[in-house]
Amino acid sequence: MKKKRYIRTVACIALGAILLTGSALANFDNASGYTKLKNGMLSMRTMENFTAQADISISYNGSTINNFGLEYMYDRSGKATQYAKDSTSSETWTQDGYSISRNPDSEDHMYYVSNASDKGFNDNYLSGTDEAKKSEDKTYSFLELLCDTLVGDLKNNFVLLSSENGGSTYQISLTQDQIPELLQSGFSLLFNSSYSNYSFVYEDGEYSNYTEDDWEKTYEEAEKLMEAHDYEGVAYIKKDGSIEYYASKSEYLATTGYENITASDLQDLFADAPNVDIASCTVTMDSEGRITEFKGSLTLTGKDAQGNEQSVSIDVNAKIYDYGTTTIEPFDTSILKYDWNQDELDNYGSIPFDADGNKVSYDYEGDETGGEAVVTHVIDEEAAEE
Repeated sequence: MKKKRYIRTVACIALGAILLTGSALANFDNASGYTKLKNGMLSMRTMENFTAQADISISYNGSTINNFGLEYMYDRSGKATQYAKDSTSSETWTQDGYSISRNPDSEDHMYYVSNASDKGFNDNYLSGTDEAKKSEDKTYSFLELLCDTLVGDLKNNFVLLSSENGGSTYQISLTQDQIPELLQSGFSLLFNSSYSNYSFVYEDGEYSNYTEDDWEKTYEEAEKLMEAHDYEGVAYIKKDGSIEYYASKSEYLATTGYENITASDLQDLFADAPNVDIASCTVTMDSEGRITEFKGSLTLTGKDAQGNEQSVSIDVNAKIYDYGTTTIEPFDTSILKYDWNQDELDNYGSIPFDADGNKVSYDYEGDETGGEAVVTHVIDEEAAEE
């Protein structure tokens, strides 16, 4: 789950950088081009009904290492106000004050139910007080000024590709020398931020292949090794139980090879902050100034711990459509054996259910600080009521 979350974080950071580049569209053939695109982005704050789809691809040195898609539907006035689905078939509904998730790949539960604080997307803004809106408007005003400042001499790089039926398509492509230093520094900082300064890596990819005694012994040795290095670097646990130490994840990757590199490794691929080498985007808006299509590409280049050139590319292809006509099919709550009128969720962050709709309960094996979650029993509410 952490890996999936990190992949999406990288993608969101990339999308934000590409959007920032695109939002700097300045005066070119059409003097209102910059204003139109900026207003199209800002108008999403008050949009109450639409559907969006995005395909995101991550490549390393020219080879694709991860592809995933996202689908999002928003209908603020509907019974189900928000629906999201990714390429793993995981789904989430927001309806009737609940957030209901379905994860068919989960080994011990398929559904999760938790309280939803709002209706999703921009509900916090639309339902906020006048003071809250004023505060958020100030934030957006600052971002507008930032984009205006970044434009500078970039206006000659913007191209109006087409203009028909009241809609327009704009394109910008920037090389490393043309990208504002503020954007370079900000993205490099975000890309190199990490969850932890140290990590354990297993040669066979799974610590579960060790016996319990061997694992405890190996884990203790790895912990001592990390403690001796002030919890910096990588402890590489080999199949024979021996442990090799690397001062950084970048050094580990450069030494052991990149044959099995994954998107979650990209954070530590570069020894120093990478540069945004190429950033480009194409944006299409309809006759009402609403964004309908976005294509963006971002390429990072830098060197690994051994001084070898490395390249990472992130491509985003997104569409927004069905403005005002989106309807979400609500989640069938009868699937889950749960009394939706009770206040159990006031005492629990979320409640898991198995594939048959039964609530499940967990115990934790391990020390008092945590351990492996184990399903101890299934709670059939209908049977319990009888």
